[in-house]
Amino acid sequence: MYQKRKTRKTYISLYHAYDVAIISIINYSKIILRIPIILGFLSSIITFIIGINTIINKLLNWDSYSLGIASILVGVFFIGSILLFFIGILGEYIININSKIGMRPLVIEEERINFDEDKN
Repeated sequence: MYQKRKTRKTYISLYHAYDVAIISIINYSKIILRIPIILGFLSSIITFIIGINTIINKLLNWDSYSLGIASILVGVFFIGSILLFFIGILGEYIININSKIGMRPLVIEEERINFDEDKN
């Protein structure tokens, strides 16, 4: 059935093996495409809580608390987590498109030859 290898080297290149691995992971697992939604949602909640904590600390310790870098970092991480969440939404669209494409017929016939049309 298969031709036996004469050497121990594979005929598949590293790029082709990587391509096959990525296609098989994406085609058969939905969790990989749903991870960004989960991570984006959780990190946005965490950065929102840290942002509220930063604002409360600034209001309570107005003179001694410097807000500078902390507020910028919280804002950047919050926007990044929102973007990660929306990348996950795009992943859900990809899952939906992939499932609809997978439901296509196995054979598309252009014309029928030697079939009687009266039997329908």
